[in-house]
Order: sequence, then C-alpha cells, then structure tokens
Amino acid sequence: MGSRSPKEAIIFVLDIGASASEHVYEDGNSCLHNAKKCIERIIERKIFASAGDEIGLVLLGTEMTANALQYPNISEGFRIANPSWEMMKIVQEIKGTAVDKCDWIDALVVAMDIMQTQTEGKKITAKKIVLFVDPDNDVNEDKLKTIINGIQKLEIELTAIGVDLFPEDEDGEGEKMDHEDIIDNNGKCSEISDLSGLSRRQRGEELMRRIINACEGISCNFVDAFSQLKTYQMKAVRPTPWNVTLDIGEKIKIPVALYKKIGDAPTSESQNETPSNVRIEQDRVYMREDRTVVEKEDRIAGYFFGSTAVPFNECDEEQMRYKSGEKCLNILGFVRCTDIPRRYFIGDGCYYLVPQKKFPAAQQVLSAFIKALKDQEKVAIATKVYRKDTSPNLVALFPLLKKKYKCILVVELPFSEDVNEFVFPRVVPEKEEPDAEQLAAVDGLIDAMDLTKIPIEDGSTETFRVKETTDAGLMYHFRCVAHRAMHPNDPLPEDFPDIKAMLSCPFQSNANYKLALEVVKDKCKLVEQPEMTSLKKEDQHKRRKKSSDKDDSNPQPSTSRDGVNAFISDTNEEISIVKNTLVEVGTVKPHEDFTALVTRGENFKTVCDQMEKVILKLVLNSFGSESFPKALVALTTLRKSCVQKDPGIYNAWLPEFKTALNDRDRLNFWELVAKDGLGLINSEESPMSAISQEDALAIFKDSKEVGGANEEQELDVDDLIDEM
Repeated sequence: MGSRSPKEAIIFVLDIGASASEHVYEDGNSCLHNAKKCIERIIERKIFASAGDEIGLVLLGTEMTANALQYPNISEGFRIANPSWEMMKIVQEIKGTAVDKCDWIDALVVAMDIMQTQTEGKKITAKKIVLFVDPDNDVNEDKLKTIINGIQKLEIELTAIGVDLFPEDEDGEGEKMDHEDIIDNNGKCSEISDLSGLSRRQRGEELMRRIINACEGISCNFVDAFSQLKTYQMKAVRPTPWNVTLDIGEKIKIPVALYKKIGDAPTSESQNETPSNVRIEQDRVYMREDRTVVEKEDRIAGYFFGSTAVPFNECDEEQMRYKSGEKCLNILGFVRCTDIPRRYFIGDGCYYLVPQKKFPAAQQVLSAFIKALKDQEKVAIATKVYRKDTSPNLVALFPLLKKKYKCILVVELPFSEDVNEFVFPRVVPEKEEPDAEQLAAVDGLIDAMDLTKIPIEDGSTETFRVKETTDAGLMYHFRCVAHRAMHPNDPLPEDFPDIKAMLSCPFQSNANYKLALEVVKDKCKLVEQPEMTSLKKEDQHKRRKKSSDKDDSNPQPSTSRDGVNAFISDTNEEISIVKNTLVEVGTVKPHEDFTALVTRGENFKTVCDQMEKVILKLVLNSFGSESFPKALVALTTLRKSCVQKDPGIYNAWLPEFKTALNDRDRLNFWELVAKDGLGLINSEESPMSAISQEDALAIFKDSKEVGGANEEQELDVDDLIDEM
C-alpha cells in the first residue's frame, strides 16, 4: 500500500565559493545572499506545511572536503531529515569562502549519491535536487551522459535557481533541444567548438542549460523564485468524504459523497509551555459565595428562563435533545435560483456533492439530475443531518457544470431565528439625492478601478482572483512565528513590505484612476457638518425647559398612556445618536438603550432580560413614586417590541413581575400598569400569541383580589390598634 500523502526528498546544492560571493545581481545582493534567502523560505514553507518532507544540504566551495566520494571542496551541510529551525540557523550562519575551484557538476554527483544512500528504505514519492550555483566556474565535462542517465534512473527532478537558462522568445516559449543534440556518443557536450569562444560564465550557463534540458528540469532567476516563495504552503490535508444517500422522494436514492471545497484555512497549532518544559494541567473549580468548593457530584446543569434557574439532570438532557433520526440528505422541494439571494449563504464553507465511486450507476442518475436542475434553472432545498440525532440543517443544492466535470454545490441556509432584521434610515435625504453629473463621476471611477481589465504577469487581465489571492493576515502570522523561532529575544517586526503589498491598490500609478478620482472630488464635495450630539443636547435642553414651564401649572406627573406615548415620541430622535459603546440597558435612559440595542441587532432575548431587570430595579428602588414614570415608559417600550418580535418573552415575565411587586408592597405601580393596559399580549394584538383576550385580562382581576386582601389586612391592623 502506498503512502497516504506525497512525501518529497529535496537536496540543496549551495555554492559558497568566491564567484558566488562576489557576483552581484541588479538588486544589489550577491548570488550567495539570494540563494540563502530562497533556501530559508523553502525550509519555512516545509515546516509550516507539516507534510513530512525531508531536506538535505550540500555545500560547494568549502575549504575542507567532507563527502563520501571525496570530491574536492565539497561538504555535506546536513543530512536528509525533516525540516527544522536548527536547519534554518545552519543556513543563516553559512559564510562565503575564497575558494575559486567550484565544480558544480561534481557537487551534483555528490547530491545524487546522498539521495540514493540516505533515502533507501524510505517511502519517498518525489526526489528533487535544487542547484544554487554560480555558472562562472571551471567544470569537468567528462561522462555527462552517465550523469544524465543516473538522474533519469533515480527519477530525480532537477531545478536550477539563479539564472534564467531558457529566456522566452517573442512567442513566449523558451528554446529546447533534444537529448541527442546535447550529448555526443562520448558523453561530452556536443558542439564543443561552439562553446570554446565563450566566456567562462557564458560557457557554464550554456552547459547547465543543456543538462537541465536533457533531464527535463526547470530553471528560473531569483526574482521569479522569490515571487513563488513569498507565500507559505498550507498543511496538506487529505479530503475526507461524507458519504450519504441523497433521497428524492421515496423511491429515488442516490449514494453520494460531500467534499469540503471552501473553508477557513487553519493556522499553526499553539501549545501552552513553560520555559522549563513543565507540563501544564488546567482545572476548573466552582465555588460558592463563601469560597467553599462545590464538588462535581453536587453540581447539576441548568438553564435560565427569565430570572428563574431551571435545573436539568442527565436524563432530562437526554430527553430534551432533538431526535432527528439517522444521517440523511433529503430533498424537500425545488425553487428558482433567483429565490435564494447570496446573503442567505451561511455555514463554515461550501461543499461539492459527487456520486460515490463504488456505485457506477449513481454517476448516471446524478448527472441527469444535475442537467435537469441546470436546464430548468432550479435549486433543490434539502435537510441535512450530519450524524444520528444531531440538529438538522437546511441546505441548498446548486447545479455546477464545468468543462471537465459536473457536480452539485451545497451551501447551508439560515432558519428564521438566524436572520437579524434591521431598519436603516435613508442614506441621503430626498432633497440631497446626487445629480446626473455626480452619478457619472462615480461611474467613471468604478470603470477606472475595474479589476478585470488590469494586465498581469501571467497574461490574464484580472487581478485578485480567489485562487491566486493569498491571505495577508495568515502570511503575516507565519512570518512572525518564523521570526520568533529564529530570534526569540527580539521584538516582532511591525510590518513586512512584501506582505503589505499583497493587498495594495493596483491603481495608484494609473492615470485614468487619478483623473477619475479628481472628478469625483470636484463633483462630490464634502462639507463638514456640526456634531449632531451637541445639537441634540441643545434641543433636549429646550424641550426640558419648555416642559418645566408647563409643569408649573400641573406639578403632578402624568401616568396616562397618552403621556407615555408622547414621551416616547419626543425621544425617538435622540435614539439615533446613542454611542456605539453601549453594551447593555441602563437605568438612566432604559427605553433609549433598549431601542438602540435592538436596532443594532443584539440578541432580542438578552436585551429583553436586561430591560426586565432594569424595570424591576427602578420600581423597587424608587423613592415613593418618583421613578414610576421612567419605569412605565420602559415597560411600554418593552411591550411594543415584544408585540412585533416575540410576545412569549413578555407574557412569561409579566406574572413574575407582578409577584415581585406584591412581595415588595409595590402594587401601586401595578395599578398604573392596569390603567395603561400594559397587560399580557393577546392573540388579537399579535398572531404569535396564544393567549385570548379574556385570559389576558385575568391577570388584572387577580390583582384586585390581592389588593382587597391587603385592604382587609390593613383594616384588621387598624382595628387591633384601636382595641389597644
């Protein structure tokens, strides 16, 4: 049985001699400097990929000789092994030498010998030798045919980085030669007379080009190498199918498999360690208010319903778990493609649905099903149960037809509870709508920033394509990990220019973009407006002053429903300026806080729980009836929202609220609740309520009986005092 995933063995041949150290490229760096940077980046990529690949290093141009074949000035940097940060340190500490005799063909033979001896018995699926050598050296051309045959026999992929051996011609193709045209019968390079008149560098480049060509290898310069190595490889993960039966009605059953196509890329794993590598054990302890520990056998799970904690034991948990049955993928029906907007796509990614390989008949049936969906422009809606008795999901099945294959794209859809409703104001008032010139200016800017019309290196005219756009944040994370691994005591760099350039705007030097931008600035001028909060405060101060003048004639606070509605209407404008730092409902302006949080999209149940606690606190802590108007406004706001969204929350809490008022002798506030008709929400007010109008009024009848009992008790006390 073969290896589950491909495993490579790579040997780097690094030239550290005089020519490699002294030869400087256009970027101002030497051949040795650029070669070391490439090797470091490859090692980093291999470490983060965690693919199990192995690498080795052969140094050319060393002052000492350390290889099994005893070829001069060639040493083994490190043996073939899994990549590590120690290898990175070895590469970084390599220095150039003054050795002038650096035969890179001998170094290639040494690398072949190491590849054969050190990979014997290992499950290696690919063998590669990468040359980082300067061609400006004298080499031994004898037995080249034997060397090439050995590379082919060992199935070694040969790569040369540093020189562009096959420059593209006008047609975009490099010149290639046949094997017979490169090596003669004596094993030497053919047309040797053509090379005799060339310089040593030109001769070395031509010889390397012919060997790379004969071995069907590849070559590139350092610029292209750095461009390909600027991103990190993700850990290779073997796709695991989710095998299930696609049910269409009762009789059509298709065995299919789902593969995850798109999902969040994993980052490197983090572990908690101490400098002394002492094992860390984490524990959670539950304590009472008096700091005494609650043992595990004394603890039980529970859920909060309003302010009441309802306990559940293991049996209850098992009973309340939804029983969805066996895993399945059942089609419920079909809708038009236009009936499912993109904003309804949720979940942790999308999946490809294909027929299972061991069922050939399933391919024909699924192919017909996909074609029918495509022809009718339909989408299938299905329920997906991943595992037995797990919560079901709602998914959409889109037909996907490509030139090489066809499958079904599966995307998860939301339930009604997953959708947050927002009400946003107009972007601009009607009287400030943009005119034709402004619209034309913005259209011109959009056309100038068209990403599909930017020519890029590969000949296409689209940039930021998904398959070619790398996550800059993820690359920055890996780069920081590598920096900390190599420099544990140094601070992390604030920025890496090459990573920052990944998502830079490609239009900065475009003349059409600059011109369109200037037109937009001229036609759509921005005028700074005064701060809205200060104006609202002035308006609020004027309203308060005006209302205080009116209160001189009637100092009693109004508790009627009309007064509450008027109060809410006056403060509606101020709600829009609530700061984003608002986190929960407070006691200063509870109705404003509640409305702002609900409008912002916070969890409605959570915000209602906060509002209920605030209302109870205002009433119970009120000095007389001082805080009653504020509490009544908050109660009105809460009830109105529950009528629209979830009357069950209000109906479940109101009896508890009434009981709390009775226990704390605050039924005088309950009388205001009854007067304003803020009782239970009945089915006529909201179709979501199951309470009839008579049952809703019953809560106030009970309060009268309670009030009568209190009056009788007060009379008894008075009579007792009189008797005394």
